[in-house]
Amino acid sequence: MDTNTQKRIDEIDRPLTRIDIELFMQGTAHLLDEKGLFMAELDGNVIYLNLSGRNISDADLSNIDLGKANLSRANLSGANLSGANLSGTDMSGADMSRADMSGANLRYANLSRIDLTKTKLSNTDLLNANLRETNMSNVDLSNVDLSGSDLTNANLSGANLNKAKLGMSEDYEKNPTILREANLSKADLSEAWLFKADLSLADLSNANLNNANLSRATLNRANLSNAQLRLAILRDADLSEADLNGANLHNADLNGANLTDVDLYGDAISLVV
Repeated sequence: MDTNTQKRIDEIDRPLTRIDIELFMQGTAHLLDEKGLFMAELDGNVIYLNLSGRNISDADLSNIDLGKANLSRANLSGANLSGANLSGTDMSGADMSRADMSGANLRYANLSRIDLTKTKLSNTDLLNANLRETNMSNVDLSNVDLSGSDLTNANLSGANLNKAKLGMSEDYEKNPTILREANLSKADLSEAWLFKADLSLADLSNANLNNANLSRATLNRANLSNAQLRLAILRDADLSEADLNGANLHNADLNGANLTDVDLYGDAISLVV
């Protein structure tokens, strides 16, 4: 490798490109920052990049392998990460505005407390991802796998979660999807898989849950007012103290459900158990 490709990342005063990153990955020890600000070599020959706080805006990183990289606080606005391997990456605090992560592998990634409202996420694999307090309002999450992910206090209002998987992963007994206190008002969860998901205290008002599978889900004190639950499967679900005022439960399966302190026959409409 010539000396031009061996320069440290600190010397680059422009947004990083795919070529930069690939050259750095090939450079191994030659490109290690003495402060650990660029890359670290772990587990033998496996290199995990540290691009924390770096400017990677508008870069074409489609299908790149950045597994377990540190991208926290990085500027990834407008970056193309479609089909990329981002499993185990730390992206907390990153700027993801206008980024395209459709079809990307984000298993076990840390995406907590970031704004994804202008990010493309369709067909993304977010299994067991950390999405605590993340803003995904009005985002297209159709066919996205969110099984086992932590969405505590996440904002999913108006999001399209049609046919999304939110309730079962390979190790769901240990890692149920957590949507506790999440904002899902007006979200499209039709045909969503929410098996054993924790939706306690979640706001599901006016949400579309038609044909959703909520078997064994925890909906304790959830707000389901005016929600559409036609043909929904709520078998063995915990609906204790849930608000079902105005909800449409036509042909919903409530066998074995815990309905303690729930008024099903007051304002709930079209109930057929």
